[in-house]
Amino acid sequence: MPPSPARFFKLRHKVTLGLFICIALFVASRFVRGSARQRALEKFRAAGYPTTLTELDAWYPAVPDEQNGAPRLLDAATSIRSEKTEALPVIGWKTLTPPRNQAWAPETLRDTQAYFAANRESLASLTKALEFPRFRFPINFKKGWTVADSDRLALQSAAASLSLKAQYEAERGDGAAAAQALRDLQRLARTLELEPTSISQMVRYGAQRLGFRAAERTINRASLSEADLAMLQQIFLEPRPVNGLERGLAGELCFGIDGFKLPPTKIAEMFFLGIDGLDFEFFLRRMDERLATARADFPNRPSLSKPTEDALAAAAKLSVLRQPIISVMILPTLSGIFESDTRAVAQLRIAGVAMAVERFRLAHDGQLPENREQLAPKFFASIPADPFNGQPLRYRKLERAYVVYSVGKDLKDDGGYDFKPGPKERDKSDITFIVERP
Repeated sequence: MPPSPARFFKLRHKVTLGLFICIALFVASRFVRGSARQRALEKFRAAGYPTTLTELDAWYPAVPDEQNGAPRLLDAATSIRSEKTEALPVIGWKTLTPPRNQAWAPETLRDTQAYFAANRESLASLTKALEFPRFRFPINFKKGWTVADSDRLALQSAAASLSLKAQYEAERGDGAAAAQALRDLQRLARTLELEPTSISQMVRYGAQRLGFRAAERTINRASLSEADLAMLQQIFLEPRPVNGLERGLAGELCFGIDGFKLPPTKIAEMFFLGIDGLDFEFFLRRMDERLATARADFPNRPSLSKPTEDALAAAAKLSVLRQPIISVMILPTLSGIFESDTRAVAQLRIAGVAMAVERFRLAHDGQLPENREQLAPKFFASIPADPFNGQPLRYRKLERAYVVYSVGKDLKDDGGYDFKPGPKERDKSDITFIVERP
């Protein structure tokens, strides 16, 4: 028997009322979430971070043309010519150099000499550009991320050339020229400290890594004066007023926020699915955690970053309808930057301690220190800390040799045994600076 008109209208009224209440609650929750997101953005601004690309562009300080070495540096870097050969190390087809205490083959010396003869003017211009006090590379963040890949490639090429220059001069026995090339390589890396992109910071880490290995070979193959050793120790250990890692992450925050600005039709679709707000909130929380980790002192960063990485791993396992899709695409690309930053700091400090060991050797008629404590307080107030565990960097005297090292990512002291190639083996190795010169 069909319901009476009265019961039908009553039922329809209840259904309509229930639907209206559900919609009202949903809309209210969306506005509450919108307020939460706005508070999160205000929190970033209160901490001094930009949250839009226009703010990011202003956050990357402008530099007067007469003080800005960046355009001149790029001009010099892009003018470097390279005819790769099998015998040319670092930048040739055979990118690995011979072992640190092994002499170069005649063809390696020949090709390297030809390389520098062809690029004499470019490298002179590069050195001159690095004398400028400030650097602001030509990026207009207001138009989006428009940095040209060619600019980064040019700086990477310049860093490789300076690394090769240091090793070549050391092979020729010119310690002073090798030291100047190492100095210029560190200066080049520092030109990227202020640039607020994670890729620029990774290029900086790469340049510092090249400098670390070039310094190790230089000390093995040439004798440096006290003045040159002191200069290099100072540049390796000089405290930096800028946190490049934090700046790189701040830029990624702005790029990510801009990435959530979807077309209106897509926003409406995601709004009613409830995806956009949850995804955006997830992104903002994770970036807040990462920026807090970047501000933290060593060696606390690994423990602080673990909750973020665990949250990302858990989100990646969710079903598509529950997954913060955009965040899962963006955030994992930044996961390795903390370890890269810690490793770069460790390498700089290790190289600085090695310079102090060489200064001790000069001051004591060729004798090496028996232990690291003999280096302080004459060469520095205290032994620099290993950023991985907070303890003083290790030093071990060997027969006619020594090693300065960090325990590395696995926090295990392997005695400073030689670096193992390959990413998996590298993570299990100490970070070493070995000198085998009597």
